[in-house]
Amino acid sequence: MTGSQSSAPTKTAHRKLAGQPAKRAFKAKCPIPSTASTEHNLSKEEVEKKISNFSYDLRLCRTRLNSGDDWQKIIQAHLFFDHILNRILFESFNTPDGVDLDRMAFSAKNDLAYAIGLIPKYYRDILKGINRTRNKIAHDLNFEVDDRESKKIYDLSSKFERTLIDEQHSENPTEGLLFHSLITFLVTFDLLRQSLETQRKKRADAIAHARELLRQTPKPKSRTLVG
Repeated sequence: MTGSQSSAPTKTAHRKLAGQPAKRAFKAKCPIPSTASTEHNLSKEEVEKKISNFSYDLRLCRTRLNSGDDWQKIIQAHLFFDHILNRILFESFNTPDGVDLDRMAFSAKNDLAYAIGLIPKYYRDILKGINRTRNKIAHDLNFEVDDRESKKIYDLSSKFERTLIDEQHSENPTEGLLFHSLITFLVTFDLLRQSLETQRKKRADAIAHARELLRQTPKPKSRTLVG
């Protein structure tokens, strides 16, 4: 099996997220930047800091996804998706030890994360598509990850992600459309995880602040009742 080098259609409009609460929640938690963002002007130190926030080694991920046949890229990407999904769930539980995530199937974890509002339906569908392709590889000796299958995975992307994929694919077409689709999905998925973590920290800080205000607020003087 060889790496996919299909040309990707150029679309730069952002994904319309209105109409579904989960998608609106995702937009609020993980704002979609403009393609004219100043991210290109980040210093080396700022880039390193951003990379360090990821739950996995981003450089290792790129290396693994950029080697081997396309079916191997899918298998490697699935491992990273499973890792991020585990982290999203584990970090959200009040008692993480109450659920053994290692015993749960990928599809069950995906459904659980969606059901309790951690990921939007749009991303649940991406994970379903990746998992479906991975299962075909694992159970069908004749299954090939060809250009058509790579395009199916590319088509799972939002318009924002599609813009990123198209940009990367245009700059480095030899790496293949499948590679650029998978690495983009993995980056945006972990950014969602990071945004959820930030929201939890903000809530915890707000609760601590409110508790301190309540503790320090002068109590009203008791009135003496005249009989």
